[in-house]
Amino acid sequence: MNDRTKKILLIAGAIILAVVIALLLWFFFSRPETVIPPDTNVVTPPPERLPVTSTVDEIIQPIFDEPSVEAALETIAITFTERYGSYSNQENFVNVTELKEYMTLRMQSVVQQAANQLALELAGDQYYGITTRAVSSQVTSYDQDLGRAEVLVSTQRQESRGTTNNPRVIYQQATVRLQDTGSGWRVDDFEWQ
Repeated sequence: MNDRTKKILLIAGAIILAVVIALLLWFFFSRPETVIPPDTNVVTPPPERLPVTSTVDEIIQPIFDEPSVEAALETIAITFTERYGSYSNQENFVNVTELKEYMTLRMQSVVQQAANQLALELAGDQYYGITTRAVSSQVTSYDQDLGRAEVLVSTQRQESRGTTNNPRVIYQQATVRLQDTGSGWRVDDFEWQ
């Protein structure tokens, strides 16, 4: 066989192979889902109602005048928790300065002191970092008259020491207390559970 015949056979083989791959992909990924119709002859009894008990530890859901207030409170609490809970000793705790707009003056002072203490504890050559992501949030109290609210944020945190490979995963909750300062809601207190 000469070179020209080899090239033609090679190109034809590549085209046939591409068509076969395209057909296989189309066959596997374009299948409509099989929907099994529900059995209409089965009668399911209504679910049993559990007795309602009231306990002291029960969380009473706050009532909001506007749904957007609840969303705003949760957004502020989540943003603050994720940023405040994510830091490393090599970034010089820049997250604290970035959060000042979210905090009351009292909280700014508390956070700066905590950051200074943490910087002393984590000083050294070994890398230490922690990344926080909010999993869920819930407004646990809201008082429009006093301009106060409390949000419980559940988080997943990844802690790394020395290297970012194989971080330790921690699930932790944070209580975020907010104050309406007149110019918007600000974090006035923060506590890891």
